[in-house]
Formats: sequence, structure tokens, C-alpha cells
Amino acid sequence: MGGSAILPALQASDANNNYSRISDLLIEDASYIRLQNISIGYTFPKKWINKAHLNNVRIYANIQNVYTWSKYKGMDPEVGAMYGDALMTGVDYGRYPSPRIYTFGLNVSF
Repeated sequence: MGGSAILPALQASDANNNYSRISDLLIEDASYIRLQNISIGYTFPKKWINKAHLNNVRIYANIQNVYTWSKYKGMDPEVGAMYGDALMTGVDYGRYPSPRIYTFGLNVSF
């Protein structure tokens, strides 16, 4: 009777506890490139702000977790570790991806 080297066997019971074991059946390439942070800011020239009796004016914007390039099919290729267990590093248990964060600001010194 032939079997398949890439598909698990169908069976009604799990005598070998295969469902809780880690298998290389679903291993995929999780390499990625991530654009983590973009910051931009502008400090207004002194001659502009002195007319308004200000010492310093700066406007800025920051974006975190901008984009990730990967062929990984999961939610985030940076899977981390299950329950902080070092032996479970690299196993994807559905870690929620890092959120994209937008920050805008204005610094004014009188």
C-alpha cells in the first residue's frame, strides 16, 4: 500500500500524538525585509518665528512598522516564541502583526 511523502495520513485516532508534535510538513521560507521607521521633521528659521516672539518651532511626523516585504503566508514573518518558551521559537501560532503607528507633532518654545 503506497503513501504520500508530503500529505499526512488520514486516520480516526491519533495514537502517536502527531497533532501536538511539530512537523516540517508546513515549513516555509519566512525571510523578510521590513521598513520599520520613517521620521521627518522641519525646524522653522529663526527669522520667521522671531516676529511671533517664539524661540523655536518644529513640526514632525513619524511612521512605525511601515511595510514588510515577504512571501510568508502567515500574518507576520517575525513569529516570536510561544509563551516565551525558547524551545518554541520560530513556530507560528498566529502572533498578531505589529500595528502601523502614525505620530504627528508640533514643538513650540516661547
